[in-house]
Amino acid sequence: MATQAHRYLQQGSRDRFMEARRVSGDDLKAYVDIYVSEANRDGSTGCPMAAYAGEICRQGREIQDLFTEGLEGMINALEATLPGSLTADEARRKAITLAVTMVGAVTLARASRHSPALSDEILSSVRQELLGEGS
Repeated sequence: MATQAHRYLQQGSRDRFMEARRVSGDDLKAYVDIYVSEANRDGSTGCPMAAYAGEICRQGREIQDLFTEGLEGMINALEATLPGSLTADEARRKAITLAVTMVGAVTLARASRHSPALSDEILSSVRQELLGEGS
């Protein structure tokens, strides 16, 4: 059951990204905007990584493997959005940084929902920094 639920949530995340990507035309912006969002923070079908990243180490191997597969998929998708001028190592490192920052932002925004101003500030600050829109 947990395996099926995890696959369902991963597919939902991929579908939302693909739609945002189609509409936006800017893959990285679409990915960041859809993931580091109030909808992902508040939604019941948000990303499973942010929902239980801290609990994966206590799960069975099958769930851990699914989680790793989803994380690798996220990293690969982010890597594909980066400029071709980066070396393979630079792109991989940047994609990993993006992925863990995005998951961390949503995790902490969810955890601080009792303080709406802080929770919203986490999301907006991370979006701005990741997209180079910070002041």
